[in-house]
Amino acid sequence: MDTNRNSVESQLRTRCNILESQIETLEKHKTKSSEKFAANCDSQAEPWKEVAGIGRFPKNHEPDILDFD
Repeated sequence: MDTNRNSVESQLRTRCNILESQIETLEKHKTKSSEKFAANCDSQAEPWKEVAGIGRFPKNHEPDILDFD
């Protein structure tokens, strides 16, 4: 009975170690992803112009050409 109990405890420890390792990997990935996202947002930041009563628009925005023939 002790052998069976030790085997179960060993399996649980192994699974726990695997899960902890996966959590660490995901946390590292999350940190790197959020850093990349912040860098992309900063590099793509556009100056905005405020149009009274309407809202904010990118200063360098060119409207789409719509063709309704």
